[in-house]
This record gives sequence, structure tokens and C-alpha cells, in this order.
Amino acid sequence: MASKIAIIMFLVVMLAITIQSFSPLSEDQSQGEEIARDCSARLLGEYCKYNNDCCGTLLCIHNRCQSGSFW
Repeated sequence: MASKIAIIMFLVVMLAITIQSFSPLSEDQSQGEEIARDCSARLLGEYCKYNNDCCGTLLCIHNRCQSGSFW
């Protein structure tokens, strides 16, 4: 009996995850995708003016996108 309840709970959780994955993007998620699209031309070593011009964790150092780690 406990295994049947566990299976049902697992299926309910999987259904909830599936429904959430197909739901419309929230504002934060859509903005993140927009940033990801915009930064595709500003990879490591490319020209930048501000830190948010660079992809991911890259920083704008001396007008070039760099990793920012000096170790």
C-alpha cells in the first residue's frame, strides 16, 4: 500500500513539473533569455563598455570581456 502511495505521489510531482515547464515564461525568465541572446556577441575577449555587456560571469576589464579571476 505504501508503495502505491509513493508511486502516485511521484506521478503527481512529475505532472506538476511537466505543467510548470510548459507554462508561459515569467518576466524574470524572459528577461534572462533576452540577456542570453543579447550577450551572444560579447564573449571572452570581445569589446565591451560595461560589465553587463559581457556573458555570464565575465567582467568588462579594459574594454574586453574577461573572466575577472586573477588566480
